[in-house]
Amino acid sequence: MESTLFHDLFQTFTTAELRQLKKFVASPYFNGRQQLSPLLDFLTEARLRSETPDAKSAFAAAFPAKPFDDQKWRLTLSQLFKLTEEFLALQEVYASPVLEKTHLAQAYRKRSLPKHFQRTLEALRRAQEQQAQRPADFFEDQFRIEWESYRHLSAGKRTEAFNLQEVSDVLDKTFIARKLRHACLSLSHQAVFKTEYEFGLLPQILTWVEMHPALLDEPAITLYFHCYLTLTEAAAPAQSPITNHQSPHFQRFQKLLFDFGERLPEEERRNLFLLAIN
Repeated sequence: MESTLFHDLFQTFTTAELRQLKKFVASPYFNGRQQLSPLLDFLTEARLRSETPDAKSAFAAAFPAKPFDDQKWRLTLSQLFKLTEEFLALQEVYASPVLEKTHLAQAYRKRSLPKHFQRTLEALRRAQEQQAQRPADFFEDQFRIEWESYRHLSAGKRTEAFNLQEVSDVLDKTFIARKLRHACLSLSHQAVFKTEYEFGLLPQILTWVEMHPALLDEPAITLYFHCYLTLTEAAAPAQSPITNHQSPHFQRFQKLLFDFGERLPEEERRNLFLLAIN
């Protein structure tokens, strides 16, 4: 069978994922085309045997009593590909409990079920408080929770107290953490690729953080803040005999990495260590 978008994607699936995909495609809720399930079974068996089936054999598995039709075959494979993409998208949603539960809270809000809504939101907040890692994405999840709470509180009301300050605060933290992270990555790439990036509102953000030092209590903000200062100092022309590793910014960044590095996901932690090494 020729290399297609579906074929390339299908080759990346683990055995466990193939089992899950099989259940997904077999569900009439997600799939109303009966021919896709036996086609997937045929392709899975061939994959497990490390065989490459031809299009006619695969078509016969989907349509046992019909002669091969190239156009119909391509349409059927495209339908299976779209269903597989839907499976992957749902897997990503399920991998993020906050995203899944905020959508559930939204559904309860739309159905005017305040008890169900509050129960879901309270469970979300408890889970967030117990989070050991607090990367920039943590604040984005916080924003989703506070924003959904505001939409519930403000429904048809204008004179009651809302959580607008909480929404604003967490939105600021989300943007600041993400912007600082992006600036660090851009500076690192800029040094290698020999290009220049525009950093937009970054100077105002740096000033804002300096004016509000409580923001530096957040690992995702303080690590990238001091990482940025280290990188900009390293890129600047030498003004003194102080070497980079003696820089107070680098010393601070290095200490923060060992003190708070575990509060970030492995990928971000690895990137920060690479930035420090470089």
